[in-house]
Amino acid sequence: MFLHATTRDDKHWPETRWQELLDLLADSGVHIKLPWGAPHEEARAKRLAEGREYVEVLPRMSLEQVAQVLAGARAVVSVDTGLSHLTAALDKPELYALRPDRPGLIGGYGKNQHIVRPENSASTGDIAASRIHLLLQNQGLL
Repeated sequence: MFLHATTRDDKHWPETRWQELLDLLADSGVHIKLPWGAPHEEARAKRLAEGREYVEVLPRMSLEQVAQVLAGARAVVSVDTGLSHLTAALDKPELYALRPDRPGLIGGYGKNQHIVRPENSASTGDIAASRIHLLLQNQGLL
């Protein structure tokens, strides 16, 4: 499951990075689900899924319904969003793309939470999709 939506622009991982990661996963046999809560998030999810049969845009769901889908997820890739904390509470493996400024304050906690920060900048956009892909592989999540 990919949690691609968040409230502030500086917390987003660029859409191009999500697309790159989706393309890297094309032959991995995974089925990726994209939740959304607002119309602009739905539009992004539809753009991400376009032409990718292994990507499913979920219908609008209640928090309880999203929690049920998260509970069944093999792994989650997320940005800084409330649903990432729900993922941590459910103890699901999560790669969490996060700005480096305050990870101890806003990052997810738990043995299955893996914060991925940009190496030499303050922008999540500098986290390469290939890095997330490699982490998914190395943790046996693909």
